[in-house]
Amino acid sequence: MNPDDLNLRETGDGIEIPVIVRAGGRKNEIRGTRDGQLRVAVTQVAEKGKANDAVIALLAKSFGIAKSSIKLTRGSKSTKKTFEISNISKAELIEKLKVC
Repeated sequence: MNPDDLNLRETGDGIEIPVIVRAGGRKNEIRGTRDGQLRVAVTQVAEKGKANDAVIALLAKSFGIAKSSIKLTRGSKSTKKTFEISNISKAELIEKLKVC
């Protein structure tokens, strides 16, 4: 995976990262990038926010940060979502993505 291909955007509160989510997958995993977006799969189904919560947990675990540092900002009912990650710099996030 090449995190330099991601369309990361710095905000006043952190870094926005675009994510394509596949809910109901076989396992929770980061699958790489496509068209500037991070591709992830989670086992939770897309109902009542369960998949969104699973994505937050996956990102937090993968990046070694608290779940409270990640919030969904766009796409709550879509496969294309945007998450904002706070308390991390763009350079730190790119380094963490390189080891995922």
